[in-house]
Amino acid sequence: MKIVFMAYDKPNYFGGPITNARRLLPELVKRGHQVHALIFYRDYAPSVNYLQNQGVNCHLFPWSFYTEKYIKWILKKVKQIKPDIFVPNIFVSGYYASKWIREAGIPTIAAHRSDDSYHWGMVEEFVIGKPEWAVSGLVCVSQYLHDKVQRMQPQHTQLCVIPSGVPIPQNSSQQTGTLKIAYVGRLVQKQKRIGEVLASLIKVMQSLPDVTATFIGEGEQSTDLQTQVKQANLSHRIYFLGAIEPQNLHQELINYHVLILLSDYEGTPGSVMDGMACGLIPVCLNISGGVQELVIHEKTGILVENREKDLIKAITRLSQNKELRNQLSQQAREHIISHFSLEVAANRWENFAQTLIEKAGKHSEIIIPKKIKLPPVNSGLAREDKRQKPFPLFIADEIYRWTKSSKNRTIHLLRSINNA
Repeated sequence: MKIVFMAYDKPNYFGGPITNARRLLPELVKRGHQVHALIFYRDYAPSVNYLQNQGVNCHLFPWSFYTEKYIKWILKKVKQIKPDIFVPNIFVSGYYASKWIREAGIPTIAAHRSDDSYHWGMVEEFVIGKPEWAVSGLVCVSQYLHDKVQRMQPQHTQLCVIPSGVPIPQNSSQQTGTLKIAYVGRLVQKQKRIGEVLASLIKVMQSLPDVTATFIGEGEQSTDLQTQVKQANLSHRIYFLGAIEPQNLHQELINYHVLILLSDYEGTPGSVMDGMACGLIPVCLNISGGVQELVIHEKTGILVENREKDLIKAITRLSQNKELRNQLSQQAREHIISHFSLEVAANRWENFAQTLIEKAGKHSEIIIPKKIKLPPVNSGLAREDKRQKPFPLFIADEIYRWTKSSKNRTIHLLRSINNA
């Protein structure tokens, strides 16, 4: 099977989508498939060397142009590669390009990774919208998302549940010694509620003098969080490791006992799957979606109803009951092995792709239109769907950018001469 899969990359970025690509694509290569990654990037793409060393063919395009330019580049690449299946993943330009790719008999698969306005905008436009823009398949990372889409009665898109899938390390947390808590993810307030996470952990430290916590990840709130920890005189108990490359994450996680996630919303969070695969006990806010599929309360982890009292109560229980810790740790790991491992995910991707390929029939040549005509911008997709402006306005923008950059270059040159 020849697969084209879209991804996004930038320095120090280890979010769920690129982590999933770095795991899934090499696994598909190991299974004998020819895999191509179309990668949009900012500054440079640090994952390229890793993926190419694993046998993935990478094609790069800078993150700087309009949706129409992305679409034409995608169509040219897919026409050149001639894949059996195209995975636009989570990219609006890929969704639009799928129209012409699907018309050529090549099935297309979008991914529904989160319970947010962007992904629901994708469903509105490319799953339950006009049939000419519908993708062939939709992979939902949780049963919750799948069922919610299914109730909308899509007519032209086949659905499938496939979690991101995590590799299973040989070693796992031993659950010995004083309790060590880990948070893995972006250090941002939106969605992750990182301010409340830290506030709760500070209260945990005040109640339990031996417990420690570590933040693994980066984000716009990082400096502010570290300042708050210093002000609370807890720098010796709350640590910040920064981002860790996916292939090194498990080796770090086995040193902890508990993983916390207190987000407003999630798909099926990779950080929780990684923690559970390493034998960590997940303590998560009880939100709808994939979290509840991972964390079965009192069996594979603990669900809390709020970010303060319930969290402190749960951490206190775990710090005082090693038998409970060992039981939850073992059951959490077994749950991931059975239902959320990389092997399980890759098997489902293979089967779903093959089903769509058999249904699609024969391929024809992709016809790239001279002018890309698109429907109006869906409000949910607006953050990523930047349309090319009419020619006079486009020229004015280009002149402004050129003048501004030329001015900056002139200032830099004058400063260099002055400092010489």
